Amino acid sequence: MLHAERLTCIVDDRPLFAALTLSLAAGELLQVAGDNGAGKTSLLRILCGLARPESGVVPMKTCVSSFRPAAFSSGKAPSPPSAWRAMKISP
Repeated sequence: MLHAERLTCIVDDRPLFAALTLSLAAGELLQVAGDNGAGKTSLLRILCGLARPESGVVPMKTCVSSFRPAAFSSGKAPSPPSAWRAMKISP
């Protein structure tokens, strides 16, 4: 389950989203769509723990990423999760 409560994101004094709450059960899909600069990537970075919201919470038990934010801030790219090694993209 992915859950986030009352997320607010502000970039350069511009609010991208405010008081955003969402919950997704295992197997559910959510399409994140919007214009350039609308906050799509910022939202995904917050949900994965790569960025912090201005306010709100994403309980740690919902974060399934094996990436550590510290690895990104040090300039070193983390190794991909072992499950990704077996993934293939086909047309």
